[in-house]
Amino acid sequence: MEINIDSTILSVKSEKPFLTSSELQQFMEWLQSNETVLEAAKYLGDYEKLIIQNTIQSLKQSHPDLFLTSQREEKITGDISFYLHLIRDSLVLSDKTALDEALKPNILDTLSLSPNCLIESLNVIKNNIFLKENAKQEILEYIDYAIQKIIEKDKSKNLEDENDQVPFWKKIIEIGTTVSQAEWEKLPKDFSKNFEHYLYGVAKDS
Repeated sequence: MEINIDSTILSVKSEKPFLTSSELQQFMEWLQSNETVLEAAKYLGDYEKLIIQNTIQSLKQSHPDLFLTSQREEKITGDISFYLHLIRDSLVLSDKTALDEALKPNILDTLSLSPNCLIESLNVIKNNIFLKENAKQEILEYIDYAIQKIIEKDKSKNLEDENDQVPFWKKIIEIGTTVSQAEWEKLPKDFSKNFEHYLYGVAKDS
């Protein structure tokens, strides 16, 4: 069977087997971006021990009371390693879901580090990343995200604690401020004096 070269070429062209210049540019950008991500992730893996060691040394200087026992130091080291691995994995997957889960209050409450100390640890890690700017920024994006989430959750927890500590009478006053004047006027004039009568049906005071 004779093959017509011209028609074959036209047929191949019509099927668009090759990338357009725009598609090629997008692919190259994707490749370059992923190359940067992989470089950043490799750095975290290769220098994990050194990063953790530097972080622990910094914490020992600012919070020596945290390291009274070797077991305590081991637990703190494990906590820092846990979040460092999560940041690296989230970076590779371009997905913060696992990081979000690990930053929930029920997980944070199990750590040997307080939220402030965990933030301090992450900031130490930030300041000890020595990569070219693009790769460094990939890591910083996830560290900054983690720090922001910890701050938000800590503020929320503190607010809940403050609400729990509000005296009962203050809560009553706060509730009272939400009632309109028209509703207050519906109460009997002698309600404060005879509230037991209106609530429980006992005889009114004369």
